[in-house]
Amino acid sequence: MRVPVRWLKEYVAWDGSVEDLAELLSMSGSEVESIDWVGAPRDANNLARFVVGKVLTRERHPNADKLNLCSVDVGAAHGGVRQIVCGAHNFEAGDVVAVSLTGAVLENGLKLRKAAIRGIESDGMMLSEQELGYELESPGIAILPPDLPVGA
Repeated sequence: MRVPVRWLKEYVAWDGSVEDLAELLSMSGSEVESIDWVGAPRDANNLARFVVGKVLTRERHPNADKLNLCSVDVGAAHGGVRQIVCGAHNFEAGDVVAVSLTGAVLENGLKLRKAAIRGIESDGMMLSEQELGYELESPGIAILPPDLPVGA
């Protein structure tokens, strides 16, 4: 049986590592056969490609009615302002969002690269909670708390 750690945390206060929790469960008689991580690969190189961004502008894509052309500040350490094409509509200029940068490997195994989308280059991707691996379905971009530092 697979049990998400977040379910366990609804019943048990736990701030330790997942590995330590698995060991305690096994010692209590509930054998843990494996720990399966979901989401994007957790190596430092890949995690560094997921950052906090701030949407500076959101305009209609000139070649596609259902797409947005956005400028997103991802912090000076990550190249500053990037142009990102996005199909979601649940965000506005000024929102703080999760962004994956070129080269990031997403939860589904897709490796992000610069691409022309309907003739406009997109250099990154604003992420939904589903793309972050937090939810099975997500209606749009994950809007983060406004006090998070850009580029973190």
